[in-house]
Amino acid sequence: MSSKMVSDRIASTRAVQGSLEQNADAIATHIAARLRPHLRAGERMPDVALLVQLLGRELASRADTMQRADRAHEIELADDAGPRAARDRHAATLREVYTDLRNTVLSAYPDEALALLHLREPASMVPSVLAEQAHATREALLDASIRLPKPRRKGTKLDRDDYAQELSESALALSKALADIDREAKEADVALAAKTTAIDAFDDAFGLEVPVLASLYALAGQDVLASKLRVNPRSRGTLVVTPGGDPATPNDADPDET
Repeated sequence: MSSKMVSDRIASTRAVQGSLEQNADAIATHIAARLRPHLRAGERMPDVALLVQLLGRELASRADTMQRADRAHEIELADDAGPRAARDRHAATLREVYTDLRNTVLSAYPDEALALLHLREPASMVPSVLAEQAHATREALLDASIRLPKPRRKGTKLDRDDYAQELSESALALSKALADIDREAKEADVALAAKTTAIDAFDDAFGLEVPVLASLYALAGQDVLASKLRVNPRSRGTLVVTPGGDPATPNDADPDET
């Protein structure tokens, strides 16, 4: 599904195309009748109908490029859902392990032990910070040179290796999910840049070509059609929608009108 900013532009493009499909030949007939008296010997009347159709085709091509870029961006954003869910899941597991260890140390050892094991701060709610906390605590648990003070009660024993292993597994899974999110974010940025470029290119063409088409309509004496091909000054790449409905209404041109 296209984003609103793109779908609005697509709707305006289709309105222009619909008008051209219905009225290009009639417009060409009116312009030819107006200019034919000014042809000189050996000159031929330009194919105005083809010119009008080519302008419409270019708009359609740029609109298609824009729509494909928009869809590619939407796909990249959707791809981010899996890694984010994994991040939240692994963060919850790691937070539980870290908090359990901290509570165990807090209840069984003097406060000094918290500082020695980098457990002074509670588990962070920010996943990236939590991963850093876990890595620091794991290193401290595995560092044999760090000796904990005597526990408050005899017989209390902290299995440092087991906790280090749990922290390591959970922190590694969380770090991988964070890396996946970072990669997806970069890919989404690339897709967004391509989408922005495509929209700008479409808007530039729309802003140049629609006024040309409106002028050709006016030259053919089709002021009603011309008035419906007005670029919206408040929204590049779209038409001003008249109270009557579509920006360009088919069959407004009458080939027999002089």
